[in-house]
Amino acid sequence: PQKPWPDDLKQKELGLYHQANILEGLGSYAYALFSRVLHWNRLEIEVLLAGIRREIRDVSIHSYTNVYFVYGQKPKEQPREA
Repeated sequence: PQKPWPDDLKQKELGLYHQANILEGLGSYAYALFSRVLHWNRLEIEVLLAGIRREIRDVSIHSYTNVYFVYGQKPKEQPREA
């Protein structure tokens, strides 16, 4: 879940963290995209962000995101034979 709306306590906690993560990074992504690509000014971007933040905090919208974690480990070097 993207928000803390589920009844399950673990899912609620995950949703709370996901929501905080989205709210924290939203401005960085939006300013880069809308100012550089669409040439919006600061006021236009802030108006858009205010609406987005309001919807992100609205727990009546039950949204999910699939999150994938990919990890690897560098293989250990094999001893060289002479």
